[in-house]
Amino acid sequence: MPDPKQESMKQQPYHTDRFTYDEHNDSYCCPRGQTLYFVRNKRKRGEPVRLYRASRSVCRECPAFGVCTKDQRKGRGLEVGPYDAISRQHRAWMETGEAKKMDKLRKQLAEPVFGIIKEQQGARRFLLRGLANVSAEWTVLATAFNLRTLWKVWRSRDRLFADLLHRLEPRPVL
Repeated sequence: MPDPKQESMKQQPYHTDRFTYDEHNDSYCCPRGQTLYFVRNKRKRGEPVRLYRASRSVCRECPAFGVCTKDQRKGRGLEVGPYDAISRQHRAWMETGEAKKMDKLRKQLAEPVFGIIKEQQGARRFLLRGLANVSAEWTVLATAFNLRTLWKVWRSRDRLFADLLHRLEPRPVL
């Protein structure tokens, strides 16, 4: 099943991934061909971010105004963080067939484990604070999950052996 967030991003014609970077001029070009120039550095949630902005007069006259941006005062802005290039590469890679196949495999292998830990073990959040305490709590949860899995394997194996022994027991010949 496709990720709804990824699907909605594909449908947005003015998503930041659709803007191309010009390294020579340190600017971005929007899908309509307008240039967004570097304005300033700022911080967002503690991370350094570079702000690029288009001219407000150009944005107001653009036929995409209202879809691309609603900011009449400043025009379209792009905030580019330190991991933007890596995020773009990753999103592009996730569109490939190989990545989709690996994602399906991850959903089959890893996601059920987290679902069981959350639903059946009741671990929806960590009860302790601090990295050492959370690590210890996670170790207990993972150990409990592994013991649960081993118990199921041993139980099925014992049933299999009991059934096999029952079949091999000598029966009286009539």
